Order: sequence, then C-alpha cells, then structure tokens
Amino acid sequence: EAMADAPFEFRVKEDGTLEIVGSSFRADEPDGLRHAVPGEIGGRAVTSIGPGAFRHRHLLHVSLPESIREIGANPFAGNDLRGISVAPGNRHFKVDNGVLFSADGSRLVAYPARLHEGSGSAGKYRHYSVPSGVRRIEPQAFSDAVLLESIDLPGGLLEIGDEAFGNCQFLMRIEIPGSVRKPGINLFEGCTHPTSVTVRTE
Repeated sequence: EAMADAPFEFRVKEDGTLEIVGSSFRADEPDGLRHAVPGEIGGRAVTSIGPGAFRHRHLLHVSLPESIREIGANPFAGNDLRGISVAPGNRHFKVDNGVLFSADGSRLVAYPARLHEGSGSAGKYRHYSVPSGVRRIEPQAFSDAVLLESIDLPGGLLEIGDEAFGNCQFLMRIEIPGSVRKPGINLFEGCTHPTSVTVRTE
C-alpha cells in the first residue's frame, strides 16, 4: 500500500526500506527543476525507485543518493532531463558521459531525454554509441530522447527492454547486433520519423 510524505509517495518493502512510487512536486516550486532523491524518509532508507515515479515532473536534473540499489523502468521518462548524478558512495549505479548505468556497466538504465542540450555543441551529440560491455538496455531507457538521430548498439548485447526507444521522435537509424536474444515489444513506439533498423550478424 502506497503512503505519502510530501512530495513523495512510497511503499514499505519487506526488508523495511522504502521504494518511491510517485511524486507531487512541481517545477514552479523551489528547486523543482533540480531534484535530489532523499536517502531516507522518516528514518527509513530509500533503496528503490519504482517505474514512472518521477514521470512528467518537468525535471532538468536529478541526483540519486548512496542508498539507492534498485530502479524500475525509467522513472524519469516524460521529463526534459539534461543530467543525472549519483552519490560517490553508491555501489549499484554510476553515470558515464551523462548516462545512467549499473555499477558494473552491464545495464544501461536511463539516457536523459535532453542530454547535452544547451551545451553549445548539441549537434555533435545527435549520435550515441552504447558502450561495449552493456548486456541489457532497460525498458524505456531512451524514452523521449528527442535529440538523438542515430544509435549504435554493441556486439554482445543480449536484451533490449520494452519501449526502450519510445518517443525518440527524430531517431532515423539504429544498428542492432545479432547477439540480441530478447528484444522487447514496442521498441520504437512513438517514433514519428521513419526509422532504419539494421540487424548486424555477429
């Protein structure tokens, strides 16, 4: 059962820690555009963020505490997110070139929808190559990444989660390696431009 401690909605997990399942803050509130996920609420550690917990909250930047160890399908989708940061002591997640990964680099968790926007050189970031070593792209990981026009995926990638590239409106080219054994459903839901999908043989 979900409970609330403004501006968060959360549930108590079996181990007594908390999962954030929703939020009610607005961009017009102080620090609304840049939000820090709390490490604890009411004396209980916050260890999880549920799917869609921060959807459509007009966030530009979010920072994750040391305590977070589980993140559901892109909880930041629907925002004009430009950056994600992770507390140095977090042993479960890391940020590499602005993108959120599992600490071991095997899972790509979330690509900020407007990464590099406003940097003055956003044009050179129309393409993204997923690093070698990534074995799974999480559901909705690239959701709403409207600046991207092309994506390369590495050999050795095994799984792509549902709606991984949803609402990438200007995505025109993507290369998928033959190593992928579990492609999700509705991978290109909401992509309004014709998308050329190339499947490479390994």
